[in-house]
Amino acid sequence: LSFLAIGKFQLVRFTYTFYVLIFGSYLTGRFVSIFVDGIPDFMVWNIIAAELLVVLISVWRFNLLKKSK
Repeated sequence: LSFLAIGKFQLVRFTYTFYVLIFGSYLTGRFVSIFVDGIPDFMVWNIIAAELLVVLISVWRFNLLKKSK
């Protein structure tokens, strides 16, 4: 999807929304899993950090798009 958004600017807004929805859902599920299953190992914390970074960058870029129009 992100490679298609490089060529078609109309897909950029949808791509950021999609990333926030998908990776935000993963983050929510992982945090629920932490409360239910207990503290995960180090690798899961790295995955959580990467997903959080994707969500934060997507929200930041989406806000920049809204301000530029």
